[in-house]
Amino acid sequence: ATKMRMRIRNNVRQFLRVRLPDGSTLTQARIGGEPVRPAVEGDALLLPLRQSVRIGDGQAVRHTVASGETLGGIAVLYYSDSSAWRRLFEANGDQLDYPDDLEQGMTLRIPPPPGANYQESSFVVELAYQRDVGEMGLLGRHEAHLPQLDVDVMAVNWHLYLPEAVTPLRFDANLTQRTHIRYGLFRRAQMFFTEALRGRQAWAGGGSYSNILARRKIIYRQEASGRNVEQEVTRSFPLVGKYYRFVRLFPGQEAAQVTVAYLDAGAVKPLRWLALMMSFILTGAAVTARRRSDYPWRVWGLSAVGMAGLLVLGHHVLGVNRRIVWGADLALLFTLVVHSRGMLRKAAADVAADAADTRRWLSWRNLGAVAVLWVVAELLLNVPMLWSLIALAGLLFAHRSLR
Repeated sequence: ATKMRMRIRNNVRQFLRVRLPDGSTLTQARIGGEPVRPAVEGDALLLPLRQSVRIGDGQAVRHTVASGETLGGIAVLYYSDSSAWRRLFEANGDQLDYPDDLEQGMTLRIPPPPGANYQESSFVVELAYQRDVGEMGLLGRHEAHLPQLDVDVMAVNWHLYLPEAVTPLRFDANLTQRTHIRYGLFRRAQMFFTEALRGRQAWAGGGSYSNILARRKIIYRQEASGRNVEQEVTRSFPLVGKYYRFVRLFPGQEAAQVTVAYLDAGAVKPLRWLALMMSFILTGAAVTARRRSDYPWRVWGLSAVGMAGLLVLGHHVLGVNRRIVWGADLALLFTLVVHSRGMLRKAAADVAADAADTRRWLSWRNLGAVAVLWVVAELLLNVPMLWSLIALAGLLFAHRSLR
């Protein structure tokens, strides 16, 4: 199901030609909030268009407030800028004591835009359509398209909602993905270590002080400039699933399309456990290849290929990379315990022999060691992936020391 909201300026066209994606059924069409019945020409719909209103140029413009309208929405209609509601509020101070005093049927004066002789208003064309794509299976690909228009499009802002029952593995689109972005392996590693190791700096204090209110204004302006406030989906339209956003500037007459490769969400947890077991087996085989095989290079090559496949899987399925590291940690720890069991028996015997000497266990040194272990455990809980990698490096060093 798709809801499409287009903001249009027009002074020469009588209709807009729209070609819906194959297999689609139109369920709703509105222009300026009023329902219309488009004409049909072959495989295209013909939507009648209004003429834009010229604001300024010595002409007085008035707007009659419709049900559900706000000053911000009216400002977008005439100025393409929701923040221009203050201009409308000040120009109609005789009717509005507060911005919320807007009532249906009220006539507002629309002042000309500052710094320009005139500006053309815009109007909204809304379409809703649905397309039967069948049931989504365990693994597959799905293509979604927006309609083809016979006018040049300035900007596209697409809000895509995928069912919670599936997990996206990859997106291919002629738009730019803005949410839930999957970066490459090296970029993700760089971001991970940067986030895990850098210090947190407060705005207040030192020479880096920044006024929090000024900072919020900057953030608001950046967010406002990066979104189109009129691309919101209406409240009556069902928004079900996980949200993804795609944008593109100046696509012209190229129809927007997004292709998603997906996996059933129920298969994600078994894949994570499978990745942990495969990592355990491959790591164990690699570290014992020299003692157990006459051709260790073959074992190492197969292990490297298997690990590469697991890393590719981890790029697409969240949580797999962590299981890969945990499996390698467990394999190294297991082989380390097996190869050094003689030393462990001797250490256990020494501990048992000294267990009766409680004064030795209550020494400041042991209490300090307990405190250090406590801090390490807290850090492990807060940054598990970082300490898993540190454990991996330590276990590899221990294996080299045993040789």
